[in-house]
Amino acid sequence: METELLINLGILIFFSILGGIISTKLKQPFVLGLLLVGTLIGPNALGLIANPELIDIFIEFGAILFLFIVGMEFSVNKIMGVGIKAIIVSVFKVGIMFFVGFSTIVLLGFDIATATFTGVMLSFSSTMIIMNVLKQKKLIHRKEIPLLITVLVLEDLFGVVALIFFKAMKTSGGLTLINSVQNLIISLTILILAYIIISKFAEKLITWIHSNTNDEMILFTGLLLCAGFSLLAYYLDLSPSAGAFLAGSIISNFKEAKSFHKSIQPYNFMFTSFFFISMGTMINLGAILSNYWVILVLLISIFIGLIFAVGLVTKIFANYNSESAVFSTIVMLPPGVFSLLVAKESLAYGVSIDLISVVSIIILILSVVLSILSVKTNVLLEEVNKRRNKDSVSNKVIKAISEYFETLFDELNSDNAYTKSVKKSSGKLFKQLCFFIFSAIILKEILQRVFNYSIFYFILVVSILILSLQLVYLIKFFNNLRESIISLMSSLDGGIKVKKIRNGTNHLLFAVILLFIGIFFPLIIFMLGWSKLFLFISVLILIWSTSCFYNSGKSFNRLTYYSTGFKYKKFNYDSAKLWSENNKV
Repeated sequence: METELLINLGILIFFSILGGIISTKLKQPFVLGLLLVGTLIGPNALGLIANPELIDIFIEFGAILFLFIVGMEFSVNKIMGVGIKAIIVSVFKVGIMFFVGFSTIVLLGFDIATATFTGVMLSFSSTMIIMNVLKQKKLIHRKEIPLLITVLVLEDLFGVVALIFFKAMKTSGGLTLINSVQNLIISLTILILAYIIISKFAEKLITWIHSNTNDEMILFTGLLLCAGFSLLAYYLDLSPSAGAFLAGSIISNFKEAKSFHKSIQPYNFMFTSFFFISMGTMINLGAILSNYWVILVLLISIFIGLIFAVGLVTKIFANYNSESAVFSTIVMLPPGVFSLLVAKESLAYGVSIDLISVVSIIILILSVVLSILSVKTNVLLEEVNKRRNKDSVSNKVIKAISEYFETLFDELNSDNAYTKSVKKSSGKLFKQLCFFIFSAIILKEILQRVFNYSIFYFILVVSILILSLQLVYLIKFFNNLRESIISLMSSLDGGIKVKKIRNGTNHLLFAVILLFIGIFFPLIIFMLGWSKLFLFISVLILIWSTSCFYNSGKSFNRLTYYSTGFKYKKFNYDSAKLWSENNKV
């Protein structure tokens, strides 16, 4: 066993070098070369590495080290400062692509599990490939890049959540859905609490070690933290690579983060190549050939899906013009690391097709397409403009909604009475939601441990009353948030068209909630084991959401926000009207 392990390690290292050379010669991201040579040496081709147990060990080890490095780029403090705009864009990009992938596979006749994993796989874009191509094509300084990079980083976080979710669902075995979700919430809470506690105390220890040792010891300290969190995640029945990601994130917040980056940089390529070439060994060329029609349909679905998931979403929530929306859509084409990890997780669920092979060839194709199309945005934009009616009702609606969101997000970056009210209401709503969830878990655990029927029914009635009261407070805090947003936006319109803004805001909030439910509803279908026919519920919800967006856009059309004259003081109707008349607007 030891001899086989050493031989396989030598083969991986040799072919990693070969993969890097191939990528460089073809002027493509090195990920592509690693996947190609991994396929070549794997059990489905030359068979130089054929032991499935060793392959699993290599992939798991590579994933832990790779996500540890990814986590070191993920600073919670930085993400907290990116603003609501990037969070909303990333949530809906992930959700829409999930829905598109899920629906496509269902329509092709596959089962719900295959559809769910395919949808999740297509939700994530590759940070590594995208950044490599942008630097290669000298597009890294475009104005859209900061938002897109932030969205990619947030997608990595969603990828970690997806791995945790599937791992928890798998280890729950025959438990009910409620117990599965409960165990997932408890495990995540323990992991997050460990993250918070260690974040508070570990930096002092790291600083002391750094002051008394050299950079090599800093590297070992970081790897120890990585191993500890991976082990904790494993014992919580979560993905060990998710624990490694959080360990890297802890380090990213330290003052000594630069020292960690410096000490680990020489090993960066080794860790990443280890993962990708190991994943490449699992690619089956036969599975690609037998599922070529599925791959073709998924490629078309990705292009169509990203038009809505990135192009339309960035136009609405980031107020991008057509050129920026087209460029952003192209940039987010290739799936990435988390797509491969989710595909590997699918093996435990007995899905109908070899998703690792399918997503690998999609990554290869779309990476090349990205490299070609990234410099031809203007050509594509001309084609879009030829077919677009700028005066159509839909364009006017989209413009009105995007201006509303742009004004709202700009105001939230300022500090005045209205924005403070919105932020305060948002905080209360989030806290109440968490309180409601944990109250439900605690009350359920109490009920499960009561065997006396009279006491059981008494506690059941009390539990229903407590949860009902909390639900009332939840609705109350949501209404407070809604009223705060209406007040903020009405003030920027000078308080003249409050009725229109109230009507539009109500429709818009309802539309966003319906959109969120509609695109993620297939997860409920998967968790409950429902028939694929229930997908029509998602479709109906999304049609309803589209109608609400349309109505909100009609209400916002022709509104003007006078934020320059009214941003930092409280107004009334007369002062707003007077300012409007004096400035002839």
